[in-house]
Amino acid sequence: MFITGKELYKEHCAACHKANGEGKFLKGVPPNKYTNLTTEQLIERIINNSDNKTKMKIFKSMSKQEAQSIALYVKSTLKKQ
Repeated sequence: MFITGKELYKEHCAACHKANGEGKFLKGVPPNKYTNLTTEQLIERIINNSDNKTKMKIFKSMSKQEAQSIALYVKSTLKKQ
């Protein structure tokens, strides 16, 4: 069964970044809807969070393909809403 980027986003990201990608300003969670990060940068942030200045959870067990699905969903769908 193939899991879509939207489904993965809902499962792993929406609790903090909200379903629409607007984030939670008062809790310090930035919107990812307006990100200027590239798809590759988003994948890196999801899997490794090499920018350890953020408090974002790291999903080390997530496959690169799943992270790419999320990144593409953010870049192609959320950004257009």
